[in-house]
Amino acid sequence: MFWERLYYLCTKNNCKPNTVAKAIGLSTAIATKWKNGTIPNGETLTKIADYFNCSVDYLLGRTDISKIIDISNVNKEKENYEYREGYKQGYRQACEDIKDKINDLTMDSFTERG
Repeated sequence: MFWERLYYLCTKNNCKPNTVAKAIGLSTAIATKWKNGTIPNGETLTKIADYFNCSVDYLLGRTDISKIIDISNVNKEKENYEYREGYKQGYRQACEDIKDKINDLTMDSFTERG
């Protein structure tokens, strides 16, 4: 499974497995061992995963989700949403306050005339 995933990622990213090996500091000959069924050690798997921005689990076939989900972006989006909702609520309240003030001024004006 590892070789198939590696080969797929290389094809998708227009590179070759030996290029990846060289880029992460390994001999280009290691790619042949991978092709013949050797599974890289944990450190090498991590480097390959970082190279392709995928998870080690994806490389090993434990998941079909190739991309790492950056949860910090999800949290930022949630904060932005909460901020916008708070801003909207504040805006609505300000509008109500203005309406009340206009109403008070209008009523004062009628009371003074009467």
